[in-house]
Amino acid sequence: MSQHGKRYRSTRARIDREKLYAPVEAIRTLKELEGAKFDEETIALSPGDWIILFSDGVSEALSAAGEEYGEGRIVACAQRSASLDPPGLLHALFADVREFTKGAAQSDDITAMVLQYEG
Repeated sequence: MSQHGKRYRSTRARIDREKLYAPVEAIRTLKELEGAKFDEETIALSPGDWIILFSDGVSEALSAAGEEYGEGRIVACAQRSASLDPPGLLHALFADVREFTKGAAQSDDITAMVLQYEG
């Protein structure tokens, strides 16, 4: 968690598999990088792989019944929307979260970024 209380998560999903990476601390200013220590991991991307970064406000968005949207729904949305371009997948994700949370008050930010590796 960052000093501002936000956690950011990343999800990597292919149509045939899923891998979720641990939370990444949010960096608000370059000054915060001074002396910071981060875990490092190298992954091999293949053309067409998606990189979806999202705040906890996406995965923890609540339905009217109090159920969390969850990372599984993010992966499922990416799988359903894999034929779209990155802006299209981002819009599909936001639409899916809106539909899931219909009737519930928004309790956090809904922030995400979608990238697709082209090789």
